Amino acid sequence: MESGRPLPDEEIARLIARCGQTAERWAQGGDAGPWDAAVAACRRGDGRSAAELLAGLGEGPRFVATAALGIAFPAVHADLAQAYDQSVPPGVTAVEWSDWSCHRFGTGWAASTAHLDPGVVLRLCRRSGVLASGAALLAATRSRLVLGDVAGARLLADGIDEYDKEDRAVAHAVLLIVTGNPEFSAQAVRSAVAEPIIQAGGEEAGALAAVLAEYAAARLPAGHLAVVEAVTKLVSWTERRFPGDRDARLASVLAAAKSCVRAGWTDHAHALADCVHDEQARTEIDGVIVSGIAPDDSPPPVREPDLAEIREEAVEDSRMRLATERADARFSTGDHNGALAAIGAFFTPTVEPDKWDRARARDDWALALARGGSPERAAAILLEQIGEGTPTDTGWAAAHLLPPPQARQLVEAGLDHGWATAIRWTQSRPYSGTQLDPPVAAELIRMATRTDDEELADRVVTAALGHDPSTMYRDERVELVLRLLGDARPDWFEVVHERLDDHDLALAVSGRALALARRGELPEALRTAAKCAEPRIHHQVLLRIAEISPDPTVARAFAKSKKGGNDHDYRGAWLCNRGIVELRCGQVDDAIATAAEMPDVRITGVMARDLVTAIVAALTAQDAWSPERVQALADTAAGQGVDYWDMPGLLAEVGPTIVAHHPDRSLAAARQRLSSMTGGWPFLDGVEAVGRAVGGDSDGVHDALCYALDAAKQESGDIDPALWTRVCAQLPPDFPERAGFLGDSVRLLRQQSPDAATRSLRRMFAHLDAGDAWLPDVLVRDEEFPAATAHAVDDCLGEFVADRGDDSDNIPLERSADPVAADRRLQQAARYLARRGAPAAADHVARLSSLGAAAG
Repeated sequence: MESGRPLPDEEIARLIARCGQTAERWAQGGDAGPWDAAVAACRRGDGRSAAELLAGLGEGPRFVATAALGIAFPAVHADLAQAYDQSVPPGVTAVEWSDWSCHRFGTGWAASTAHLDPGVVLRLCRRSGVLASGAALLAATRSRLVLGDVAGARLLADGIDEYDKEDRAVAHAVLLIVTGNPEFSAQAVRSAVAEPIIQAGGEEAGALAAVLAEYAAARLPAGHLAVVEAVTKLVSWTERRFPGDRDARLASVLAAAKSCVRAGWTDHAHALADCVHDEQARTEIDGVIVSGIAPDDSPPPVREPDLAEIREEAVEDSRMRLATERADARFSTGDHNGALAAIGAFFTPTVEPDKWDRARARDDWALALARGGSPERAAAILLEQIGEGTPTDTGWAAAHLLPPPQARQLVEAGLDHGWATAIRWTQSRPYSGTQLDPPVAAELIRMATRTDDEELADRVVTAALGHDPSTMYRDERVELVLRLLGDARPDWFEVVHERLDDHDLALAVSGRALALARRGELPEALRTAAKCAEPRIHHQVLLRIAEISPDPTVARAFAKSKKGGNDHDYRGAWLCNRGIVELRCGQVDDAIATAAEMPDVRITGVMARDLVTAIVAALTAQDAWSPERVQALADTAAGQGVDYWDMPGLLAEVGPTIVAHHPDRSLAAARQRLSSMTGGWPFLDGVEAVGRAVGGDSDGVHDALCYALDAAKQESGDIDPALWTRVCAQLPPDFPERAGFLGDSVRLLRQQSPDAATRSLRRMFAHLDAGDAWLPDVLVRDEEFPAATAHAVDDCLGEFVADRGDDSDNIPLERSADPVAADRRLQQAARYLARRGAPAAADHVARLSSLGAAAG
């Protein structure tokens, strides 16, 4: 059983009770949770309670809920809007409804805000992107003028971003129409053509055409100063020469001419026609003028989705768009209850997990059981779904923990289902697809060699060999299987080797070289490895031989090997692998010199930062630092071989260690190169301060770190908070206020958008050790993250506790925001109990979740 302390009965009982309460709360997915409760509060006129209930939602869903309830219940609209304004940090772009919501829904909400404080409306709208906020502020400007609030309307119009030229110009045109103040006419034209010029003048022409359409709809006379001013500017704008194609402005001129015809401004229409030199466009404009009929260009009606379609949409953003489309349609007909039902459907999805998610959840469950001392149960779960496809990465991790009898059973079943010629799925769901390395056959041969069953291993090899050489990826699969067999069991490899045909003998060279190295025949192993057809495989074999027999002759052999190509990347990858071989063979100074030669390569695993990290780890493990070595590594880490944007990551990894051994306790070369990176110098200050503490010189470290973290809060733009956390985590365990500095580094997440914060958070947890409880403690205590980030915090916490943690109280069951999140928390609790050796309790909790069928 994998764990630290045995699980106390009290903790098991407490966790089971919490899981039961969570499952009951979300029973059958019929409770929309905060949404239903917020609707009930609004019906009572209690806007503050409704706002509190919505506070736990992500910024996007919370905005949709706030908007829908505000439209449906005007009496509580102000309370809901003010609460959102006060609690969602400025600049958060989750309110960008054009990305995930029906555009009309956002503008419809803004049109309903005439009775709200215009400053609140302005701040809420400006949290979104330029175009969405401009459309909303224009709608809010119109609605406020209906009530006669000119001052509030002007505040909103002036608040439209200058890059959104059309909405800003139209908003001032509307002010001109209502007030008659010529100042707004001039402002409308200035807003339309303000610098910078966009798309060869196309956006500016479009803004002027939109202004004329507004004046035409208001039936202003042809001689009105505002009309004349806009037409004159559009004519001169169309005749003006810009870099790019004049056609960018033709559509706008045509639209403006149609507006003139509708308003009866025939002279203005002729003036616009005269400035058009495209024959087809001129003919179209002349036809409109002669007929006196300008066709309406209004967009087609949008289809209204039904409630079932909304609930069954798996992707949250798409589900929100469907819900807001239906809500907008219902609001437009006065059906407020129908609109609220549409939003409620968003919060109560009935979507079933897809095949990948189901497989991953069951494989995670199998791994927890295998780690907790129930390998038979784990094997049963893997075998149950064997017909549905190959295991995920966690499924293979579970498979490699099985005892020989169960491992043999799984390999045999996999062979029966054709796994020896299958390609393994990638491990990361967002990038779903296939990858060759490693093929499933490689996993099977690893398991077969571990069972000590030569016949089973021979079956795997035979199956891998069994396809025609022309089969896609067949040779790559066979080569890797033979290489693994030669490395693990040289005696079995020789038996297989004797019956290979000429084609496959060429593929067996790498396996034979490793078999020879395993038997201590290094010179023959190196001569055999040199016969590898592909330089890439030759390099991989020499890397492995350097592990088996760390002799300088291996490094010399690698130095003579072919690079595989003459371009930048081939040379860089070859140098990185050469440095690793030199390091494994004890030639540390040669490896340092090789690292200094490396160009800036962008291939993961063979970059200069990978080699420098390996060298630093080796020097630390061997306690082999010297002033010359530390200076050379400091220069390489700041050199041109390391990409500018990779430098912070490398320095977070090895910077404190280098500083700890550096005579000057500094990274002067890195400071010079990162001088233009926002937040770069405070970050280096932090790295150097931690390095001094690691080196035993703690004087001034506390103050230096405080200063660096305070500065990072002001300008952390280019530095990932996860890197700050990596640096602070290297403080000695007994350093005063270590936990406080770690907490401050985590709280830098508050300055990021929810998506960026989520990515940083996952990187923080990826490098967390099982005994490192400080990050969960910080996150459990801290309630000041934006809601969308808080949801990612909860998921990361649950995963950490399930896989590595030792305190089930940190599983945030009570904060589950929807049925899907609740199900994940229940699965995480079941996996925690299984991993900690409480299978009966784990089965009980698993049955409360979608794992039910896999529970015992």
